[in-house]
Amino acid sequence: MTLLLCQCSDASYFKDIIGVDYSDCADTSISLRTSDSYDGMIDGVYYTVRIDRRTGTIVNDYRVYPPRDSAIFSGLSIEEQREDEVARHIPLTDSELSRISNLIEILRRLDADSITVDKFCNVHFFFTRKGFAYSLLRVQPGYSLDDVKERFHRDEDYVLYEDNWYVHKVVECK
Repeated sequence: MTLLLCQCSDASYFKDIIGVDYSDCADTSISLRTSDSYDGMIDGVYYTVRIDRRTGTIVNDYRVYPPRDSAIFSGLSIEEQREDEVARHIPLTDSELSRISNLIEILRRLDADSITVDKFCNVHFFFTRKGFAYSLLRVQPGYSLDDVKERFHRDEDYVLYEDNWYVHKVVECK
């Protein structure tokens, strides 16, 4: 599998992901929602941020604690859900904004879909390239691949790509 991936035209893209320092992004996840909106979790609290597409800077943040009863919340109309979310809105702290900004910069630079960094700096990275979905995991020393797959709720098979990075086994290259 490693030889196959190295022959891909996207092998340099993998190198860019592997070469990033994720330590300033610990315990944070972020996903691209639209071209100027990202959402994710920090310490179990959901947030959404909007950015200025030209500069990549955050122009609005939106953080809410989960509703006490998600069954009741999902039964509300869209307008009532928005009112409920506004009632639970909490501004992001400078530290949280910094972590989110770091992840947004990484996602924008690498043109990726999502990234999750746990508090131990294990990483799950998801992106698509030329019609193929890729999933990469970084396993920090002291953890096994199975530990990290469980942390990120991944049940796919992964193979070693390089060093402590693993790639989803089904990845194909043209």
